[in-house]
Amino acid sequence: MFKFTISVLFVLSLFVSNASYASILFVDYSGDYTEDKLTSDLLDINFINIGDWDYVWASPVNTEYWDSDGDTIYDNQLLSADFQLNWQEAQDWQLQLLRNLGVEAFFNEETGEYIEAVKYWNTGFTGLSSSIAEPDAVTTSDFVAGLISSAFEGLGAGLDFADTFYVREASKRPDAVATKVPEPATLLIFSFALIALSLRKRFVK
Repeated sequence: MFKFTISVLFVLSLFVSNASYASILFVDYSGDYTEDKLTSDLLDINFINIGDWDYVWASPVNTEYWDSDGDTIYDNQLLSADFQLNWQEAQDWQLQLLRNLGVEAFFNEETGEYIEAVKYWNTGFTGLSSSIAEPDAVTTSDFVAGLISSAFEGLGAGLDFADTFYVREASKRPDAVATKVPEPATLLIFSFALIALSLRKRFVK
């Protein structure tokens, strides 16, 4: 009887463990501000990492609504940092760090492209442009000149063309969080083990 009980508990614990691992892979993306699409496989493609922080080049402009030709029809809306879950505005020291590193930190030599995530935070812009003749009508020269910010128009009036950067704690990447979740399963297995030990004492008596 004791061996049978232990076997049943062991099988149940495996089932609960597997079910818990399966459930943590599900995320509800039904609403705004609930998803972080920038997972680890996009490192050095859409964002970079420096120490405990991930940095993203979010936009080539620094104003919420951008109108390039004065026709009062907005060409683009820049979304706030938390449009992607876990991301936040960069602090001054983080922006200064980026200025010190320079635009080279966001250039992928293997692909020959800039490391940017403009499409994740903008409704009209889809990427960066090195030429003002491109449809985006913005250039990477702002970053080269150190004109970068995080809060909308954070560098003051008239500098809404400054580039925007956001940050995230690296430990909060969606895939990093998922690897740390299976604690409930561990607790359940531990509970089953305690039950098994108590049953064993009864049978021994």
